[in-house]
Amino acid sequence: MTNNSSQVLITDQFELRQLILSDAEEILFLRSDERILEHIEIEKAETQEDAKRFIEKINSGEDGWFFWGITEKNNSKVIGTICLWNISVTESKADIGFVLHPDFWGKGVMQEVVPAVINFGFQKMKLKCIIGEAMPKNIKSIKLMEKFGFRYKEESDEYSVYSLTALDWLKKQFDEKPHPVILHELKIPASLNIVLLAPHPDDFDAIGVTMRALHQNGNEIILAVLTTGVSGVEDTYAAKLGSDDKAIIREEEQKASIQFFGLPPEQITFLRLENDETKHMNVNESNFSRIKEFWEKHTPDLVFLPHGNDTNTDHQRTYAMFKKILETETKPVIAFLNKDPKTIGIRNDVITTFGEAEAAWKGELLRFHKSQHERNLRTRNHGFDERILNVNRKDAEELDLQDKYVEIFELEFHSAKIK
Repeated sequence: MTNNSSQVLITDQFELRQLILSDAEEILFLRSDERILEHIEIEKAETQEDAKRFIEKINSGEDGWFFWGITEKNNSKVIGTICLWNISVTESKADIGFVLHPDFWGKGVMQEVVPAVINFGFQKMKLKCIIGEAMPKNIKSIKLMEKFGFRYKEESDEYSVYSLTALDWLKKQFDEKPHPVILHELKIPASLNIVLLAPHPDDFDAIGVTMRALHQNGNEIILAVLTTGVSGVEDTYAAKLGSDDKAIIREEEQKASIQFFGLPPEQITFLRLENDETKHMNVNESNFSRIKEFWEKHTPDLVFLPHGNDTNTDHQRTYAMFKKILETETKPVIAFLNKDPKTIGIRNDVITTFGEAEAAWKGELLRFHKSQHERNLRTRNHGFDERILNVNRKDAEELDLQDKYVEIFELEFHSAKIK
């Protein structure tokens, strides 16, 4: 059995650690004091032997719980306990439970400790949902849960049941921070599935630093390249080649860039949507059905795509298709709309800042799109890498950031439609 209780969590003032047998006196108190038992239903401990048996059971890993004793940093004495229990791997959810010595009630202990456990659940355990229960008369626990974004769900036996989703936890962090929010300051749940709707090969790479941060965070990223982008391959680069061969060039460039990035090849799909007579993505039922099918297969929590307020026709149409999907979407989703060189206007909600080292890495990523690099050198006198990085650099200057580069996103929060 794995001893889940051995994982130590540290906050500013407290340490959450594994229980040891010498904690028996404190555990006996926490499981026998009438002021505590008034608010929870647990088997009452009568002796220190009862407390030791409880500690041994927890540490055996028999129940698979994550269970911590709460101590002050300057004192090893346990003043409370907190746990994630009733864990469902198939549903990616768990219950949270906590008790605290009455001497510490009202002193902000749980306000500091509970977020650490929530972050652990959503990031390390990749939970989608955390459940909390409290007796209706336990107003303090209910207010604590509501403070952290738990929503009332139902009554069950003698308890009021509340739930917190990973998506709501992310939104709460965003709402509480000054804007624009720096991506690295958000505790983004690793359980959130990410889909990137890229109108062309290379739109993924234009926000490569953000994608890299989320990839390293443990989020699954699924990339859909919607069109072939053949209009971007000039005859001077690929003389006498037809559209199909030019499409292969663009796709091979994208495959090379994601290999360098580290995204598994099975996490990219080339949809090759139909173009209209202007060589832009056709807005028809066939194209929409294919995007919708992809969407329903991967059920994203977060979706990244270019901002719709953009002079690029395919960017506009991708956003329009996305909005149409939402008309019947039955689960909530957060959209990250990114700025690129053709964006007309955007609200600066979330930003990913980066320095010269990451800019050099991003430049290398962008240069895998050789057809675009050559086209930019010929028509703009600088490469594709510099075109994107120049925008990132200029935006960082306008925001007066300490870092020299930034990727910018406007967020849209979309609630689920009722079935």
